Amino acid sequence: MKSCDADDLNFSLDKGPFQPRGPALIEQCLSAALAQFLEKGYAACTLEDVAFKSGITRMTFYRRFGDKGGLFRAVIAQALDQAAQPVHGGAVSRDAEPRVALIEIVERLFSSVTQPVTLALRMAMFEKEHFPDLAEAARAATRSLLQPVVDYLAWAYRKRKLSVTSPERAAAQLTALAFSANFFYLEKPIGSAAEQKQWAEEVVDSLLKGWTPRRSMRRANAARQTSASVPEAGI
Repeated sequence: MKSCDADDLNFSLDKGPFQPRGPALIEQCLSAALAQFLEKGYAACTLEDVAFKSGITRMTFYRRFGDKGGLFRAVIAQALDQAAQPVHGGAVSRDAEPRVALIEIVERLFSSVTQPVTLALRMAMFEKEHFPDLAEAARAATRSLLQPVVDYLAWAYRKRKLSVTSPERAAAQLTALAFSANFFYLEKPIGSAAEQKQWAEEVVDSLLKGWTPRRSMRRANAARQTSASVPEAGI
């Protein structure tokens, strides 16, 4: 299926059959709608639910968005517009050693995973059966959010700092290990900054066992052995 962006969808924030007026009102509508869709899911959520939570009349939603499907499209269109903006933090630093840079990547992704735009894109992919075009657009947007990670891994491979022949697969492995286990397998998801830091270090150290070029790994092991064999001062 051909990927699409916000301009290809039936509802856009600045054009379409239900052209909105009053940015503050529209933002309030979309914010309330996103919260309700995330809480109840598309099928169970109603315009009455959103209207009640937002304090805006149901007729306003019908007039602005047409129906629940139009409202959902507006929510995802906003997320796609936001996802097209430059990623927070920009490119990954290439001055630091790979371990430090990769830990920074995982911590940065942790900070973005609960942002409204990320949650909206995930929701669109879950609703693929009802909105296949939105799901495909959300998937493409998610890939673009990971592009700085892919670019760094490709650079590290060219510089022989990491042994990752496919930066795209490596980026997918990094994000899957960092987040899938956290959200789906751990009894208590990681929350505090200290826990996130420790988790990021453990994830990166696990991946580096396979990603570190063998010569670099041998040098690192030799350095650790040398350091361990040198007696501490005063002993």
